[in-house]
Amino acid sequence: MLDDLDLEVMRVELYAEAQNAETPVQQPVNRGERLVGSANGFMYTARIPATRPLTDYTPRLVPYHGGALIPSDAPYILWHDSPPWR
Repeated sequence: MLDDLDLEVMRVELYAEAQNAETPVQQPVNRGERLVGSANGFMYTARIPATRPLTDYTPRLVPYHGGALIPSDAPYILWHDSPPWR
């Protein structure tokens, strides 16, 4: 639930650590339908390649601005620490 947070200043994404000298995966997630009974809750969906196990990915909320770069270890990133598939 995002409560009163402005949806334009954050992004939901799936993150996976780098493997084999590649860069980390930061896959933006698509906002879908509003959740019934919530102030600012939405259903989010994403498509990721089947080349890595689902358990490699962690959902997170990241501050977003088109002209800004946010370090992956920034303290204001909200990580989901225990997805149900782990």
